[in-house]
Amino acid sequence: MRNIGGAVVKRKSLAEDSTQNKSTSALSNKHIVNTRAVHQAIVLDKLIHARGGISLPYPCIAIVPPDDTTLLDAALQDAVNGKYEWVVFTSSNTVYSVAERLEALALDKSIASAKIAVIGPATQVATQNRLNRAADIVADEHIAESLAKAVNPLPNTKILLPQSTIARPTLAQQLTASGASVTTVGAYRNVIGSGGITLHAQLQQHNIDAVTFTSSSTFENLLIRLRDEGGDIDELRQVCLAAIGPKTADTIQAHGFTAHVIAQEYTLEGLVDTLEDYFRKERSHAH
Repeated sequence: MRNIGGAVVKRKSLAEDSTQNKSTSALSNKHIVNTRAVHQAIVLDKLIHARGGISLPYPCIAIVPPDDTTLLDAALQDAVNGKYEWVVFTSSNTVYSVAERLEALALDKSIASAKIAVIGPATQVATQNRLNRAADIVADEHIAESLAKAVNPLPNTKILLPQSTIARPTLAQQLTASGASVTTVGAYRNVIGSGGITLHAQLQQHNIDAVTFTSSSTFENLLIRLRDEGGDIDELRQVCLAAIGPKTADTIQAHGFTAHVIAQEYTLEGLVDTLEDYFRKERSHAH
């Protein structure tokens, strides 16, 4: 009974700590827009909520299959048959899209004949969950170029690179430059999302504290959505714009806006940590 009682007391203490963390966090009661795709939003929602923030959905991307999956299907069949020594995934979206096609084709989901290389912990988790196997290489940085260095292929190494149909060619070029034979194939289309809050109204009413961006596409698609819905993109200048990494920040700045927050660690956790630091400093300057 004592052990049970001790456990109960411990749980209560943890709950109290959680409540205290929420109330003392610089994100407490901050209204933060989550621009991630609907199927991905919950992870960032939970991180924001854990700090007492209020997460507002405004999906700016949706992940859909390619218009024609013929090339993707053929490449996946080749991969399962042992044609490639490596399959490289740069995002969890790619993993999910490939897993869906493998299931539709009734092929070996683990692609056991090839080694797997991924970028970042989120892609690593997706590989474990959807392909039922661990990645052989995990590049630490949330930047595609770092993966080329991590794989460091030998000449003529055959690599399959499934990716978004609008992916930058940098990684494929770097792998090819190292002597690898790289096959790129579109695994999914990144289209503009829909639903969520009426962002332009919330901006006009000054109800938004920050907008988070986890890719260049989330920012570029937000500009399109906001215009299409009758909003004024200049109203974004009154709120904190938070980028998951330097590539996304570059996109924000290329459109004439300021990335007030650039995550120190290129993960969702890093994004929320850096966003909290930003508001903590803002709060201290206000006093």
